[in-house]
Amino acid sequence: MGRENLEGLLPSSSILEPAHIVSSIGNGDDTTDQTDSSATPVVFFSTFITMCSYFAFGCATGYSSPAESGIMKDLGLSVAAYSVFVSVLAIGALLGSLINGEITDLIGRRGGMWLADFFFIFGWLTIAFSQAAWSLDLGRVSLGFGIAIISYAGPRYIAEISPNNIRGALTSANQLMLTCGFSLTYVLGTLVSWRILALIAVFPCFVQFFGIFFIPESPRWLAFVGRGKELYTTLQRLRSKKSDNSQEAANIKAYTEVFVRQSEDRSFSLFQHKYAYSVTVRIKNRK
Repeated sequence: MGRENLEGLLPSSSILEPAHIVSSIGNGDDTTDQTDSSATPVVFFSTFITMCSYFAFGCATGYSSPAESGIMKDLGLSVAAYSVFVSVLAIGALLGSLINGEITDLIGRRGGMWLADFFFIFGWLTIAFSQAAWSLDLGRVSLGFGIAIISYAGPRYIAEISPNNIRGALTSANQLMLTCGFSLTYVLGTLVSWRILALIAVFPCFVQFFGIFFIPESPRWLAFVGRGKELYTTLQRLRSKKSDNSQEAANIKAYTEVFVRQSEDRSFSLFQHKYAYSVTVRIKNRK
């Protein structure tokens, strides 16, 4: 989209010159974090709380292997029945991925993580106290839903609260926590029963569930839903008290308004007549 088209989308109330934002968006650069804001304890604590569910994510993906012999022996499952238990995790994740973005945008990043915790806690407790194959499968599907939601809400929340100079490091920490959960499940699976292993995996979910009460909502989501006063208050918590956050708050508002308007304009752009040739050529090439 050209510069002249973007200028028509910019809010007139922005305190920035339109060309400043347009130039940045056109170059793929979000100017909302150009202020010199160092990370604060609130940012690190919020990141830690977010990563707790990624530990449960890792436990869920690694759980089926060390628990296999114990579950099949205790519940008398066949190989086919246990294979269903392993695979329904992907079914839950697939179904959850269809709605994770809409839910997180509707109830907020913290609300999305709370919902993921509900599915994780329900899933792990159902597995830990299962007496039949159907309850095992139900718990496994619930874990899949939790994985789908936290895969969207977690990294998005961390990216939206972090200063740009350490954003990459903080968002990649999710993957580190995932592999830690995966590895720890394999180690502990050789030492404890499959029921105890499920109860261990649910512990970080409770940590996050209660820890969310003490972390701020994403400032970008607050701008997205039009809660401007809370946006500035949240930035005060996330940034250094010595920094002036009014500029960053204004940038976030302006960028969000542009993004929303562009999204509305592009909702059905693929189905316009002028794109018909490009789409059909692409389909023919794939064939």
